[in-house]
Amino acid sequence: MNITAFAQYAGVSKAAVSRYFNGGYLSAEKRAQIAAAVEATGYRPSMQAQMLRTRRTRQIEVIMPRLSSESCARMVEGISRVLDDQNYQLLLINTANDNTREVRALDTLRHDTVDGIILIATMFTPEHHAVLQSLHVPVVIVGQQYPGFSCVFHDDFGAAQAATAHMLQKGRRKPGYLGVTLLDKAVGLALDDGFDYYAPQSFAAADGRRIQFGWMGMPDADYTNPTVEYGWQHCLTLPRVLTQDGNGCLLQVPAAELNALRGEARQPADGETVETDPCFDLTASPAGDFVLTIANGLTLTYTEADRTCTLRFTDAAIAAGRTERKAVLDAPCRSLRVVGDASSLEIFLNDGATVLSTRYYPAAGKVAVQLCGAGSTLYSLSI
Repeated sequence: MNITAFAQYAGVSKAAVSRYFNGGYLSAEKRAQIAAAVEATGYRPSMQAQMLRTRRTRQIEVIMPRLSSESCARMVEGISRVLDDQNYQLLLINTANDNTREVRALDTLRHDTVDGIILIATMFTPEHHAVLQSLHVPVVIVGQQYPGFSCVFHDDFGAAQAATAHMLQKGRRKPGYLGVTLLDKAVGLALDDGFDYYAPQSFAAADGRRIQFGWMGMPDADYTNPTVEYGWQHCLTLPRVLTQDGNGCLLQVPAAELNALRGEARQPADGETVETDPCFDLTASPAGDFVLTIANGLTLTYTEADRTCTLRFTDAAIAAGRTERKAVLDAPCRSLRVVGDASSLEIFLNDGATVLSTRYYPAAGKVAVQLCGAGSTLYSLSI
């Protein structure tokens, strides 16, 4: 039975039938008349005909990484409930954590075979980026933040900070962390960004301070054995004093004993390039965007609009396998301290609320330092 025959049977116009099945306005009398005819005949509109007429399928593709994942299953259940309420069908693809299958599924849907795609994402590759850019249907990414697309994701940074602050408030001093592969951008790589730092150990000093040391040295390489390609690069950090601010946020600052090793203070103007000893201590109080360049091959860029600090290596010769580190600050950056020696940098932002640590290998001799966006105070260090 087609729509013409059904309309004749129900005693209404084809337009009224169309409004009934598409949720349009109808008088109560006509709605009841059509409902009775549907009950009697079992009539349903042809989905193929609707697709040809409206160029809409009323189908949403959901691509999920693993059927056995409880969190994914719960997300799909919620998605299904909402789609059902809106008279949409859910089509499900399980990729079994296979990147190739995920990209292939996206590529299959490039030409409007569904009305939209919900991608429950775990990681992104260049192939993902290419196929996402080529899609002509709306895409919503769930579980990851990916620039240029609508995303629904957890605040992993905020959650990690809140959990750590809670443990510290409860008196815990040796938290453990179980992570995932760095291919996972949300809970692997993103949590590692900015933290070329590992295996920290702390102790209570005689004067009551909590002092922490850690190791730094990991390049951007396979973590199974990164030293094979780049050689041993590990070294201890400065001793850091651990405290908390009024909100329970962990603060790390160099131990005050370091100040006694400072030489004469110099005060470079905003944008002035100065040469200093390889071991130096720089402090500044920025009021907005700034760019710090060190040894003509490493930049620290702060953007006030999104409170993002990016440490980027621009000279492979001093990077030794590193490319970029990034951290998003909880508050605008109003204090900066950089302590360097001949092969490492420790960068303390907002009185140590955020810390970036990295190895770098400038040429022997003096190191050029330039801060654009703020004046600074620069000391050489006798270490």
